[in-house]
Amino acid sequence: MKIEIRNVRKSFGKIELFHDYSAEIPSGKMTGIYGESGAGKTTLLNMIGMIEPYDGTITYDGKEVKTRKERNRMLAERIGFVFQNFGLVDDLTVEENIRLMKCMKRKGKREQIPAVLKKLGLEGRENSIVYELSGGEQQRVAIAKVLLKNADLILADEPTASLDERNKEFVMRLLRNCVDGGKTVVIVTHDKEIIKQCDVIIHLKKDNNRGDI
Repeated sequence: MKIEIRNVRKSFGKIELFHDYSAEIPSGKMTGIYGESGAGKTTLLNMIGMIEPYDGTITYDGKEVKTRKERNRMLAERIGFVFQNFGLVDDLTVEENIRLMKCMKRKGKREQIPAVLKKLGLEGRENSIVYELSGGEQQRVAIAKVLLKNADLILADEPTASLDERNKEFVMRLLRNCVDGGKTVVIVTHDKEIIKQCDVIIHLKKDNNRGDI
């Protein structure tokens, strides 16, 4: 999925974070959003993910999402999120967390869960309570949700920040596999080693977010 950002403006009160900002995110690549704290990395990711309002235009494969119905369909079917805090319900099981997704109501989806978990090194963990899992395992569950959704666009906000080196490498390898499979991956990170693994880099500068790539 190709993303085009055109003349986007975003303010928080009197603070203008983005002013006529434009950028492009190519399809089938891993794009890293990099920059100092307060430059708007997560805000940009959330605007792309349609969970943060803005002025301007963002298109997806050349189309602008204009209605609530279109937005809900995109979020349910084409966009997947991977967050630093994993985005899971701690006191539910792995399978219960996965079944919360709307896409799991589709025929045959539930039967895919064991195979995806096995691929991520979580074989037989369907009934494990999330809070019993390590941070690396929880992040894998979050990625399992994205894989089961079969999202075209994967938005990852500091997905390795709370992980040790072994799990960091594992997660980045999974995201690279998604790109190799034709997905578009966008990662927010402050980690220079992670940004080196990206195909495209968007470097945001505080008070100067006008499209530097």
